[in-house]
Amino acid sequence: MTAHVKGVVLKTRMDYVQKFFGPAGYSRLIASLSPEARAALEHGVLISSWYPVSLSVEMLLAIDELFGKGDLDLCRVMGNHSARIGLSSVYESFGKERDAHFANRMTPVMWKQYYDAGEMQTETTGEGKAIVRLRDFPEPHRALCMGTLGWLETANEIWGVRGARVKETKCRTLGDSYCEFLIERASQKAP
Repeated sequence: MTAHVKGVVLKTRMDYVQKFFGPAGYSRLIASLSPEARAALEHGVLISSWYPVSLSVEMLLAIDELFGKGDLDLCRVMGNHSARIGLSSVYESFGKERDAHFANRMTPVMWKQYYDAGEMQTETTGEGKAIVRLRDFPEPHRALCMGTLGWLETANEIWGVRGARVKETKCRTLGDSYCEFLIERASQKAP
C-alpha cells in the first residue's frame, strides 16, 4: 500500500526553504530532487490534494542534506514549522480549549488530515505525561519520524502546553512494531 500526504505538508516545507534560504536555496532544492519530484513541485502543489509520501521523504532528506547537517535534525525543525503554519487556524477555532487533554484528542484527528494511512493514538499516562503511537503506517522513514517529533513539540505548545518535551521511544525503522513518542509536560498555561 502506498501512503499519501496532503499537499499542505509539502507546501510548508517549500515555504520553510524559501523563508530561510531564499529563492537561491529553493532553486538548489528543486535541482537536487529526482525528475519525478521536480516535476510534481514545478507543476504546483495543491494543498488539498494527496501526494505520495515518498515525495515528502525525498524533500525532507534533500533539505536536511542541503541546509542541515545530514543528521535529520532539520526534519524536526520543519515539523515545528509545519505545526505553526498548519495549526494556526485550528488554534483560533479551539483557542478556549488549550490544555493537555485537548492536545491528546486533537493529535489523531490532525494525523488523518495530513496522511491517508496509519493510525495515530494517544494515551494519557499520568499527570503531565502522554504517549503517542503511530501504528500501521506502510512507509516508515526516520525523516518522517523526526518531522512528527517536531510537529508534536510545537502542536503541544500551540495548544497551551508549556515546556512540552517529546522523546521518541520506539520506531519501526529501528525494528519496533510501531512508532512511539513520549510527551512530558512541564506545566500548562492558565485558561
